[in-house]
Amino acid sequence: MIGFGSAQVMGENPDFALMFVAPMDAEGVKLISRASYEMVAARRARRLIIHSPAALMKTMPFW
Repeated sequence: MIGFGSAQVMGENPDFALMFVAPMDAEGVKLISRASYEMVAARRARRLIIHSPAALMKTMPFW
């Protein structure tokens, strides 16, 4: 099945809006996608926690 994607509805150029469906178990098919929003948010949150002042104080030696 081949058709136009949501860009046609939004008024953008429909020449660049292609949508298709392919079986995932088709021979030679490779899935390439972006990281999910949840995965990106978890990485950013982990980075903030690691570099937070409270986390740094736990690792700094006090005399």
